[in-house]
Amino acid sequence: MMIKTNHSHGGNIHYYINNTSLPSKKMIDFSANINPLGLPKSVKETIIKNIKMITHYPQPHSDQLKIKLAAFHKINRNNLITGNGSIDLIYLIPRALRIKTGLIITPTFSEYETALQLNNARTIFFNVWKQNNFTIDESTLIPLIKKADLVFLCNPNNPTGTILFRDKILNLLNVCREYNTFLVIDETFMNFAKAESRFSLLAEAPKYKNLIILRSLTKFFAFAGLRLGYAVGNRETIKLLSQYQYPWNINFLAQIAGQKVIEETSYIKKSKDFIQKEKEYLYHQLNRIEGLKMYPPNVNFILGNLKSNAKIKNVKTLSEKMAKKGILIRDCSNFRGLNNTFFRVAVKTRRQNEQLVRLLKSILI
Repeated sequence: MMIKTNHSHGGNIHYYINNTSLPSKKMIDFSANINPLGLPKSVKETIIKNIKMITHYPQPHSDQLKIKLAAFHKINRNNLITGNGSIDLIYLIPRALRIKTGLIITPTFSEYETALQLNNARTIFFNVWKQNNFTIDESTLIPLIKKADLVFLCNPNNPTGTILFRDKILNLLNVCREYNTFLVIDETFMNFAKAESRFSLLAEAPKYKNLIILRSLTKFFAFAGLRLGYAVGNRETIKLLSQYQYPWNINFLAQIAGQKVIEETSYIKKSKDFIQKEKEYLYHQLNRIEGLKMYPPNVNFILGNLKSNAKIKNVKTLSEKMAKKGILIRDCSNFRGLNNTFFRVAVKTRRQNEQLVRLLKSILI
């Protein structure tokens, strides 16, 4: 089966390193939503200390990692499954659950659509509009749920940065339960939210057979190259998903990095405080630029829109001009529900954020 898609992603700095004359150290990648504080020092030291162990196989089912993650979230280890990045689990879920029809709330992460297509599932799209700051109208969404076996919901959502409160999600969950529909909530960026408990349903996931929560460690703790994600759900659901996994799906270095990073309580607090401060700074600075409309951020990235009076009319031209100057942004024109005037930028350090603002001003004003 041939899947036709125009999906591409941010974070492909390797392409620009190989296809431009700029040295990598002079390039700033705002297209990838990675914690700008970088890899925690203790994790780097743990990796170096254990590097010789890569001559051995890792634990086939990441048992020790699961024990640590379960303790961190105060759940039973049987309510948790690990993946080679959350993307691994996004592709596994429709296959293991034999989904026939999936509902996707767009604009959002494109891989939900591909994962459903690869399993020959029909896809229903529910689009939220920029006029409402990409907020979900439950009254029009709910009638579609009864038509689906599974709903993919990204919360906080990529690329819009919108976030749903717990009470709204619980309403959707109750509707899903009524129609025997699985609700898969991708909380990959939840670690960046200011107050997770107001938005996350992770603690509730073990109680409901139709609720699955996806998480990732690699963005918040800045080791995206190692790939590590996990899902939390009801014991029976997790057992079913596990039957479709292959052994050794998590490499040794990712397993030990994952065990170490969740102990980094000071790093976690420092990162949340840092992101909160810098996202507000960057959002207000960018919104002051003539021709730009920025959408209020809740996590570590900001969605932007070229207004009709902008000096440059499409993001492809804007991103090309910026790449030549060493700054990469995410062209969002290939997100279903967006067009060639949308882009996304990650929140980085103050110095880097200032560089982004200066370059955008020089190009757009």
